[in-house]
Amino acid sequence: PDMLYINDTIVYLMDKSPLERFSNYKNLFASYKQIYMVEVNVEFGAEIPPLRDTPYQVIWSLKDGKLYLSDINFYSIWPSKYKSVFSNNEQYKLMEKLTKVNFDKTKRPLSSNPYRHVNKIGMMPAKWLNDTLLIKRAVKPHEDINKWLISTPCEELVFKNGKLISRETTDIF
Repeated sequence: PDMLYINDTIVYLMDKSPLERFSNYKNLFASYKQIYMVEVNVEFGAEIPPLRDTPYQVIWSLKDGKLYLSDINFYSIWPSKYKSVFSNNEQYKLMEKLTKVNFDKTKRPLSSNPYRHVNKIGMMPAKWLNDTLLIKRAVKPHEDINKWLISTPCEELVFKNGKLISRETTDIF
């Protein structure tokens, strides 16, 4: 269910999470009873995909050829209630513990949508990522879904140590 922003504006769906390398990433917030699975009903290919088996969604940003974790969304927590659940930004500390990478306070996270981006501490470089991700631009509001399926190409992004080393158009997704 992760999403990728390229140049802070274009949103892409991803075939998998860059966090899949870590076996317990799905259960990272299991001790927080306020966080639970919610069903999000949206159109196929839309910007916010339905959650499958993770009660959170990670927002990624590709900037200057590097992949960053920009924020973590919890659909069972209203943005105004984050402080009551994570009073000291524990969600980011848990992510740092999982990945063994710190958030870079000099990198400003995406912030244009207050309902989506609440992170104010910076972005985390995905230094652990040595993998290929398939992405496809999310369907735009009022865009014909059938036309989107056929005419919107997929891209294959290859990363080494979180740096983009190859980007090619592909017909797989």
